[in-house]
Amino acid sequence: MAVPVRNSDGKVVAGVAVHAPLTRMRPEQGLEYLPQLRNAAEAISATIDW
Repeated sequence: MAVPVRNSDGKVVAGVAVHAPLTRMRPEQGLEYLPQLRNAAEAISATIDW
């Protein structure tokens, strides 16, 4: 699962992701991390000024 990190112009400049082998995390379980990933991406975006 991954979400984009955007700069102040809305341009994608990076990404935040979580990944694991299928034996440890099924795709459905990965979806549970999306809110945290989005929060992290937004926090990072707030610090980018380029």
